[in-house]
Amino acid sequence: MSQIIPIYIPTFISDQNYNPTRVLPHLYFYNGLIDCETYYIESGSLTTAGVTYAQNKFPYFDNYNVVSGSFPTVDSDSLLFNNEAASYGQIPTENLYTQYWETYVSLLYNPKTRLLTAEAIIPLADYFKMELNDVVNFRGNYYHLRAINDYSLKTGECTLQLLGPIISDTLSDLQPEPTPPAPPATGSASSSVSWSFTETRQDGTFTVFDNAVTLATLTANGTGNAQISQSHYVTASLSPVSYPGTGSVTMSLFVNGGTTLSQTVYTNTTISASFLVASGSAYGITGSIEFNDSGSAPATGSTLAWTYSVTGGPTSNGMGIKVNSVTVVSRNSTSSGTYPVNVGDVINVVTSCNGCSGGNGTANAYCTGIINDAACTPGVGSITLTSTTYTVVSGDIGNTLTLDNFAACNSGCI
Repeated sequence: MSQIIPIYIPTFISDQNYNPTRVLPHLYFYNGLIDCETYYIESGSLTTAGVTYAQNKFPYFDNYNVVSGSFPTVDSDSLLFNNEAASYGQIPTENLYTQYWETYVSLLYNPKTRLLTAEAIIPLADYFKMELNDVVNFRGNYYHLRAINDYSLKTGECTLQLLGPIISDTLSDLQPEPTPPAPPATGSASSSVSWSFTETRQDGTFTVFDNAVTLATLTANGTGNAQISQSHYVTASLSPVSYPGTGSVTMSLFVNGGTTLSQTVYTNTTISASFLVASGSAYGITGSIEFNDSGSAPATGSTLAWTYSVTGGPTSNGMGIKVNSVTVVSRNSTSSGTYPVNVGDVINVVTSCNGCSGGNGTANAYCTGIINDAACTPGVGSITLTSTTYTVVSGDIGNTLTLDNFAACNSGCI
């Protein structure tokens, strides 16, 4: 710099007596080091001499950033909603409010602005793509989309909040709409969709929708079919009613005879699926509900086969297997057994080996199988192992899980 400026230190006061105030963290732009009049930093204390350091630069923090040169200008960015007098340079013409809020707030308080509530049917695929900064054309006018409320996954019905007229230049920022595809050739404008529904000792509802418009509703065994236009979404929904038994709810979709989706649940839960109709294909949907008092859901569990071995002469020892932090097996001597576990259960083991001495003065506690862990310190006659954990997964269903545990005195770590 060509000039040496006085150093500026912001002061925060709480009253007319210049008492300091408590200041919470602030955000500032860091604008580098600025040449200034000499100031000094001293080390030491009242009783110990220190060193004095002369400084000719200071780190420049400000609410405004430096675009060029050393100080803010009218083009600088601001971190304030209402700009204050600049310590150095010029006051920027823009602030957070003018950059990010003024246009929207002006729209809200414009006498011509209207907030509309409208009923709509939106296909599920379109609903997943919609965002709250979308522009909606309603009765020939454009509006900002403010909210989508009470959307029905079954029918696509919902309530929209629309705000308009839109902010100027909004449409100029949008990507141009793609050119619509050419009309399909005669005879290929639609495809065949057929459906069937079966139920056994269970009342339920099977519904087929074409772009959220109901094609058929079946509450008993039945079939149906229709020609569905290309690019339409077909949705099938299967809803059972409460029944005090066990069983299954199943739905499958087929294209040209091949299964493309099949799902089964074992609770009173509605399931649904959608697909996009293309030309030249034949679609089929089947749904079934079957509940039986004596029926059973598929297996969800496994068998934990455990063993516990005590060798080498420990005077006191113990093993406890925990499932979900609860001790379910506790043993003090060599033994074995089984215990049922289910998907999601978390298994671990706590094993103690105490009183090892003489030639077998090292205590060992360890396990192998679904958990491989060990605890041992050479020459220490007592040790306790709290093992790592194992979580039962769906691939374990119907299988036997093995966990072998050991408490052993030895001349060293095994």
